[in-house]
Amino acid sequence: MTAHLVQAPPSGFTRSQVATLAGLPETYAAAASGSVRIVDGAPGWVDRAVRAVDSGVRALVVDRPAPEPVAQVGSLRDLARAHSVVVAVDSPYVGSPTWGASRDRLLADVAGIALLDAVAVVGDPRDLERALLAQVAVVRPLLRRTTLRRSAPGSSMLVTDDGDLVTSVAATVSVTPGLVLELVGARVRWRIELPDDGTARPGRAVRHDATGETAIRPIYATSSRSTWLALAARLDGSSTDVLYDLDALLLDLEVLAGGLPAR
Repeated sequence: MTAHLVQAPPSGFTRSQVATLAGLPETYAAAASGSVRIVDGAPGWVDRAVRAVDSGVRALVVDRPAPEPVAQVGSLRDLARAHSVVVAVDSPYVGSPTWGASRDRLLADVAGIALLDAVAVVGDPRDLERALLAQVAVVRPLLRRTTLRRSAPGSSMLVTDDGDLVTSVAATVSVTPGLVLELVGARVRWRIELPDDGTARPGRAVRHDATGETAIRPIYATSSRSTWLALAARLDGSSTDVLYDLDALLLDLEVLAGGLPAR
């Protein structure tokens, strides 16, 4: 199989991207020009992605997108479909193998969960909204109400309360980025730790119930690696692996929309 050539954004490859691509040498190779292009997910990324689609690439990887208007992202999705361009969204947590190994069991428990608390830590305060969106990508399947609201003006905490499940999704700044989920019910409790892709830490998931504690073995593989592997499978037509794409991102943006400042 010929490796897919990957073109970096103007700012160059991040350290995480270098490490991920280096770990997949038979699948991807960095190049000055390639059929796969990385788009920096900083604000304004939709316009950059549109230009990339128009340039004739085969695939895009949107790296850690900031929230953008749903209508703009929807137009990008339609444009990419019209040009048969595959768009992967490289979000720091939703592709985590630890989350993948926990999700089905957790979804089976969610009817008995009364409290869901999620906190993402970022190293730069400018990334707080991106961190909120990255969290929604993980917790959306657990929510019973499909919108979040800001807990207070200017707050980085979003909340929802449907009478059965109280949810808080927050972002804060510290030196060790990552996401921690705490889920508490009358008979079961979960704690899930998903490290940021840029840290050499394993993901961890622990479930507590009346019979004791069940822990998923620590997993070091990153969300980003899973995303790039799923993209390769999609491009090669070798698998139907779940890819976090613009359709999924649009659902998350709709959930998040009520908790962000008007644009």
